Amino acid sequence: MKKIPLSKLRIGTTLPRVSDAALAAFLDDLSEVYRSKDTGNLALSNSLHLLAKAVRRKVIQQVNDNSDARDAKRLKQSQKERTERSAPLEAKLLAKLSLKEVDEFLMDPRRSKKELLDLAAARFSIPTSQLKRLRMEEVLESIKSALHHEYSIDILGIESRKDGASLTP
Repeated sequence: MKKIPLSKLRIGTTLPRVSDAALAAFLDDLSEVYRSKDTGNLALSNSLHLLAKAVRRKVIQQVNDNSDARDAKRLKQSQKERTERSAPLEAKLLAKLSLKEVDEFLMDPRRSKKELLDLAAARFSIPTSQLKRLRMEEVLESIKSALHHEYSIDILGIESRKDGASLTP
């Protein structure tokens, strides 16, 4: 590929397309940089290596004309809509859990931190930004505290109705 000096580049200049082989080689080299002990990020290294393999197999295709661009845009929008539709539905279900169901949810050891964060946000309106920084056990304790608070409010409501019923003739 012919190199163009930066001094000759102007805004709007169209650069020649990089070949798939050159891109894959670059990604592999970059993955090796991140695999080293000095600059290590093994997850990034592995991802770059997988991306290079995908480029070599031509799994990733460049959008060339307007019809392809529209199709890509539609696909991206439909994926976004599916994500938006499914996430609020789960949040709605979590928000409607009874206190007993929340307690059972918390007792399940297979629950992930993400699921606990979703429950905290949907059911108890706890900001997830605070909880994300905490360890799993601390997140669990925060949710249990909110759960006990709701139990207390329910008990107070029941007792106040009893007292109110005994006061009325």
